[in-house]
Amino acid sequence: SQLETQQRLAVVGEVAGGLAHDLNNILQAIMVFPEGVRGRPVDPKVQEVLDVVADQAQRGATLIRRILDFSRRSATERRTVDVVPFAAAIAELLRRALPETVAVSFAGAPAPCLHISADPTQLEQILLNLALNARDAMPQGGTFELSVEPLHVAPDATPPVVRMPPGEWVHIAAADTGCGIAPEHLNRIFEPYFTTKPKGKGTGLGLAQVYGLVGQNDGFIAVASTPGRHTTFNLYFPIVPAEASLEPAAAVETPGGAGQTILLAEDEPEVRGALRTMLEVLGYRVLEAPDGRAALAHLEAGERPDLLLTDSTMPGMSGAELIVAARRLRPQIKVLALTGYSAEGVLAKLRESGADEILSKPASVDQLARTVARVLSAPRP
Repeated sequence: SQLETQQRLAVVGEVAGGLAHDLNNILQAIMVFPEGVRGRPVDPKVQEVLDVVADQAQRGATLIRRILDFSRRSATERRTVDVVPFAAAIAELLRRALPETVAVSFAGAPAPCLHISADPTQLEQILLNLALNARDAMPQGGTFELSVEPLHVAPDATPPVVRMPPGEWVHIAAADTGCGIAPEHLNRIFEPYFTTKPKGKGTGLGLAQVYGLVGQNDGFIAVASTPGRHTTFNLYFPIVPAEASLEPAAAVETPGGAGQTILLAEDEPEVRGALRTMLEVLGYRVLEAPDGRAALAHLEAGERPDLLLTDSTMPGMSGAELIVAARRLRPQIKVLALTGYSAEGVLAKLRESGADEILSKPASVDQLARTVARVLSAPRP
């Protein structure tokens, strides 16, 4: 049943999210050193090996982001999205990107506009993943159709997806005329690494990523399929009032440090060592702490760091608890939180504790350098 599938996938998501957190810590240490020697005199053969290490670490980070997408723990940047023109633009992109044997069509509801609150990048990823899945289901060609329409779910009506509340919804359908899905596979298609494709033809993460991203944006998803004829993925997102969306901030050139002191709290020794090396290369003085209590000991001993850089999850005292305690001792200290576990609950606690910014692991040297400089240069309220 839909409820049993939802419950099973929720358990898998919990396990996947925890695993992704641990892997992000490992990748953080791996990514630092190849990037840290860029621009320095290095034997060409050694540099070639380091480039391979950096490239594979980035691939690993991309894979982990997809796992976090499934577990609904990736970071989101929500905006108000007008779904009809958004989906129409995706359909136009697909007409150029998919093989000529796949006909792409689009059907959009007329005015009024249908707005949802969603991360545009994630919504695009959802539709692209469904289109690629449809392409693979139609090796001899066929039709892929995107359609958008409003849907009213009355309080006394049976919703199209279990646990979907009554109200006004946007219904996005992604339909193909491919080979269909066997009935015995329908309740497993959203599981990570489950695939019916031949070996080497798929990762088994595409639909799992779709499932997680839909839920992360307050949506619901269901699938209907007839083997040998067609498959339709039905997405439902709650309608919201139209609002003006904000333009993203322009990228800022970030200088290195000028001897400022950073108090680094990180319980993983390898990650802490890698971050210390990265920060010292950038020109900062670093005080290390293996946990929150050790970080507070530095402050109680009279140290006056310019920035607290803390992991979000540590034994004994969490990053959020450390931020609150540190601000009691040093009210003006700047704070940057690092997390490899982007669950909204974790992010909310970090924001509530007073973190000036939150950076997801694994972070590149460039990402960390720009973020640290931005936090240090921003005035404290």
